[in-house]
Amino acid sequence: MIVRRRSSLSLSRLLALTLTCSACADDGEIDGPDAQVLDAGRPRLDAGASGSVPVDGVIQRLDGGPIEGARVCIVNHPEIGCGVSRADGGYEMELPVWSPPEALAVHVAAPGRTGATVLVDTSPTRSQSGLFTAWIDTLRLEDEATLVERLKQAALRYPAPDKAFVMLGVSSDRPDGVPAGATVSITPSAGAQVAYTDEAGRLDPAQRTLCAKGGGVLFGEVTPGPFEVSIPGCRIASSIFSLWDGSQPSATRGTAVAGSVTYMAVACR
Repeated sequence: MIVRRRSSLSLSRLLALTLTCSACADDGEIDGPDAQVLDAGRPRLDAGASGSVPVDGVIQRLDGGPIEGARVCIVNHPEIGCGVSRADGGYEMELPVWSPPEALAVHVAAPGRTGATVLVDTSPTRSQSGLFTAWIDTLRLEDEATLVERLKQAALRYPAPDKAFVMLGVSSDRPDGVPAGATVSITPSAGAQVAYTDEAGRLDPAQRTLCAKGGGVLFGEVTPGPFEVSIPGCRIASSIFSLWDGSQPSATRGTAVAGSVTYMAVACR
């Protein structure tokens, strides 16, 4: 039997993690091991598998209040019906059992809020009580006005409706930390804006590289669809969520959705 392994992480917490120079892999809010890096190929539903995996969660404002009418959709599997949050912010969905497992791009959107996209691993993990697959219990969405003010401080503009954001948090367990002067690139890069965090974890237009302990980088004006981010000098490993293999060890892939922030966190090893 496959049941859901409950993990809890709000996007507000992830925002703090991605914008500060901290060891993301040590965050106590994640239940269970780091997500595995999965093959990027399109998996098929195993003909021998039966049933489905029920998942549920809550969509909230940053202050913890519920958001009604938010849509929770699987970007790379549009054939799966979206979940819609109720007045209490709760929603339910049914996922098929994949063989082999797959990393899902989960997108959450609500009126007046900046959307969020995260990668979730469906690989089952065995425990004493059975097989578990991960899901995030709580997602908290930032309102657009607040994000606009945050971007102004970083000399960035809120993107056009047909553009997206990518926010990447970087930690390192290397004795010397992240390589000195390390930068992050995104492909495709046409028109993309970039801002790094300073040592205090604030977006700073004067910061041109990652800080020694890692930190964060925010890309704006990203073209929706598949993208790849790369950190030369690092071997990228998963930190909070699952990752899609990149074209080289220093890279990882993701997907961007218009009007949304794709949240990612990696370890530089």
